[in-house]
Amino acid sequence: MSVRALLARCLAAAALSFCAAASCAPATAGGAAAGTPVLFLSVDITPAAKHALLEREGKAAGFAVRQIEYPLRGAPIEQDPALDRALREAALVWVDIPHATAEARLRPIVDAALRRVGKPEAQVLWIPAGEPAASDRSLRAYLQAGGPTNTRTAFALARAQLAGTPAPDLGPPQLIPQRGIHYPGAPRLFADAAEFRAWAAQQGLRGEPVALLLHRYHFVQGNTAWLDRWLAMFRERGLLAYAAFSGQLSDQPLSALLERDGQVQARVIVNHSLLPQGASLQPTFERWGVPVLQTQPYRQDQAAAWEGSETGLSQADIPFYFAQPEAAGLIDPVVVVAHPKRGEPELIDRQAASVAGKAARWIALQTRSNADKRLVAFVYNYPPGGSNFGASFLNVPRSLARVSEGLKDAGYAVTPKAEADWIAGLKPLLSAYYPGTDLQALLDADQAEALPLARYTAWFDALPAAVRDPMVAKWGPPASSRYVVRQRGEPVFVIPRLKLGALTVLPQPPREETLRNGQDPFMHRSRTPLSHHYLATYLWARQADAILHFGTHGTQEWAPGKLRGPDVWDPVWLPLGDTPVIYPYIVDNLGEALTAKRRGRALMVSHRTPSFAPAGFNAGMAHMHELMHEWETVDPGPTRQGLERRMLQQFVEHNLHRDLGWSAERIAADFSGFLELLHPYLDRLAQSSQPKGLAVFGVVPDEDQRRGSILQLLRVPLIEALGEDIDEAFLINHEGVAKARPARWLDVALKDAQAASQLDLRPSACVAVGTPAAASALGRGGRGETRSSCVGVRVCGCDVHGLDAG
Repeated sequence: MSVRALLARCLAAAALSFCAAASCAPATAGGAAAGTPVLFLSVDITPAAKHALLEREGKAAGFAVRQIEYPLRGAPIEQDPALDRALREAALVWVDIPHATAEARLRPIVDAALRRVGKPEAQVLWIPAGEPAASDRSLRAYLQAGGPTNTRTAFALARAQLAGTPAPDLGPPQLIPQRGIHYPGAPRLFADAAEFRAWAAQQGLRGEPVALLLHRYHFVQGNTAWLDRWLAMFRERGLLAYAAFSGQLSDQPLSALLERDGQVQARVIVNHSLLPQGASLQPTFERWGVPVLQTQPYRQDQAAAWEGSETGLSQADIPFYFAQPEAAGLIDPVVVVAHPKRGEPELIDRQAASVAGKAARWIALQTRSNADKRLVAFVYNYPPGGSNFGASFLNVPRSLARVSEGLKDAGYAVTPKAEADWIAGLKPLLSAYYPGTDLQALLDADQAEALPLARYTAWFDALPAAVRDPMVAKWGPPASSRYVVRQRGEPVFVIPRLKLGALTVLPQPPREETLRNGQDPFMHRSRTPLSHHYLATYLWARQADAILHFGTHGTQEWAPGKLRGPDVWDPVWLPLGDTPVIYPYIVDNLGEALTAKRRGRALMVSHRTPSFAPAGFNAGMAHMHELMHEWETVDPGPTRQGLERRMLQQFVEHNLHRDLGWSAERIAADFSGFLELLHPYLDRLAQSSQPKGLAVFGVVPDEDQRRGSILQLLRVPLIEALGEDIDEAFLINHEGVAKARPARWLDVALKDAQAASQLDLRPSACVAVGTPAAASALGRGGRGETRSSCVGVRVCGCDVHGLDAG
């Protein structure tokens, strides 16, 4: 028998033995079909698609690829019987080491196993990350280069090496460029978007361009079937979407890919890649000036596991798939693909289609003239009550007046209304959600829209049973809603609204059918289904070009659904469809703003807080505070005891004893001890910030209000920098604040920051003022000569005109 025939018989026997043992290896990921056995070792960060590619191409070439995967981190693995068996039986052993940490993890495991089974290390092929040289035609080079063609070539070369025949002329590895443009069905990869668009024009491909950003490894692994299906969804909506990939998604490669003559070659960008340096990309995206949407993978398992999950993405995913993209300015994070533990990535069709639909709606906002756009704005029944509408620290009617004027000035077909008209027009609409309202009268007075019940029912019946059944169980069938009346013989949902041409404003409906005690009791209940009227209102609103949730905050983002990465069929996202959402939100409520941004699919527009001033004391508290000072100056005796009785009564009336955890009896027994605690507590209360009215969206406060707010923000550090005890009248007297030394220092800083930085704020100090601006700001006048300005109590031989004036 020839050596070649003997080798072939041994390989066949080994393959049978390998296949028999495949099912009993506890550390394996996947089994092995009949064929020459190949053992593929990896860590858990190697994408399942890489193994799927090897398995698919290996099977076609007569190989059976078996994978054993180890966790990248964890305790050392002393011995793995499954690995020992697989090593004995394998004709080829390939080890994937994407980086040094993976090699450090796998090297001792493999070396120990090789010694145990008596197999030489020379039979193990270590495959590091990186790009091989163009002239390298080794087995390692083809596997490094990746992709279906190179993997197919690698198996052909492996077959020749095992058979002992000369290597066939396979050509050099086909290297995937570091960056490029992919389009399904195109004959090649393109260098940049401009080259692709020129080719597309020649092919008669039309549509507004959309760029999908991906990492290069998708193409190295050859798992682009899901991507091609996704790109086809954009094409179905009349868009020309292409995939732009790079090994590094940073400013330079992205600009080289997508810019031509300073203009980005896309109307919308959709990111599907990690952005570890997200904040550094913000200037690039801002320069391009187009919406950038964020999409996410579900890496834990297959799509069915994501569908059944209550949490969606894990908490560990937040930095990578939420925080870093948000730092770059990306919006609307949507899970679009699942990565099973074995096999190819699974595109989640409804999620991917929603992203394509949202891209089309954002493009419509860019390309449609303002005169043709329609907007719907929701306001909230806040604070509770049949005629109240508002938002957290925002004057909603005055803000709506400002917004309606701004829209008209921008060319929208909007009829502005004054603040009083907004109040009068919205009040009767809010009452519709309370008992006893004549809904038919709202329709007759043109204060409501009518959504045909048949249209809602057709849409509702097309939803999955898992979505419909809880709603019907809680609220009954759609026709049973109290908001269904008959109009010209047809049942319709009544949707209260105020219409001003292209701008329609309406109260956000309660999540229940009827409000009875003011506050919507279901506002934050995460498991209570939405009512039919809630969904019907949003189904009607989705006809607009954009939805505005006006102020902090509404109820939609708090509806049931996954915590992170919801399903478009989850109640939290079901109302919105693909309509763009713009959400004016108060700037200092970051926690709830993140919920609105992520679960509300919203483009957030921060508005300012109200202006602030020290809270001070009311008259009663101020009088009590004066008695406390009087007590300190009175000698022990009947007068002091009388003051104590009077103050104790006031402490109890103001519940100050409870604030500090004391009882009235304890105060009487240790009055001075209580005052030692109470006095600094009251000073802190007096210095705390108190809003002065409400903010108005799009309106900048006047100079005095801005100055007061800045002073209130700087009070504590500035007082500490002054290094002195501030008279308590300054702490609680608003007029005293404006005349105190911190306020005068702020006046200097607002006029001349350099001069303010030169001021020595320590008590009894004199500083030199060497600029006309500084001298003028300090009230001295001057011609640029260096003069001494008194800052502290000590005059230092000069006139008191500076910060000590007044």
